[in-house]
Order: sequence, then C-alpha cells, then structure tokens
Amino acid sequence: MKDATLRALTVAFGNGMVSMMDVDESCVAMTGPMVSAPEEMAAWKARLPPELRQYVDLWRLVYNGTGEK
Repeated sequence: MKDATLRALTVAFGNGMVSMMDVDESCVAMTGPMVSAPEEMAAWKARLPPELRQYVDLWRLVYNGTGEK
C-alpha cells in the first residue's frame, strides 16, 4: 500500500484511526480505534469472515495511523 494512500486515509479518518497490517505479500488497512484489550480482540476476531479470521494472528502492524511506521 502506498504511503500517500495511508496519509490520505489518516487525513480523512483522523490520527490514530487508520492502521495497516500485513503478512507476506498481503495487507489490509482498517479504520477505527486500535483494539488492544484481549477480550475486545477476541470479539473483533469472531466478527471477521472465516477466510480472514485464520490470518489475524499472522498479521503484523506496519502503520499505526499516527503518521509513523
């Protein structure tokens, strides 16, 4: 994902409201506040479609929505 795209998303949604995670050659950008509490993370993971749920533990955060990597 291009830096310009992430910056534009951050402008549109606000600081701390955009994050990008990747695994291998795939990435996903998400909007909204980051979830960090274990029970919130479990609830978020349960709402994902099954085809995405299996990858959650493999993704790594590469953009945290504050303009820093």
